[in-house]
Amino acid sequence: MSDLTAIKNNEILKPFFDSPPDFDLKTSNFFDKNAVVALNWEGLEPEQISDRLVE
Repeated sequence: MSDLTAIKNNEILKPFFDSPPDFDLKTSNFFDKNAVVALNWEGLEPEQISDRLVE
């Protein structure tokens, strides 16, 4: 299993990846606050997810 597959199957992160089907983790900049705010966070906890993605 690749690191990306493990990340996408993480219990906390999976709902985030299932939400926007066209989301590309490789090109997303989680350090850009405007880009992060623009994502679909409905029903999710942005801080918890963002913290795990930038580890």
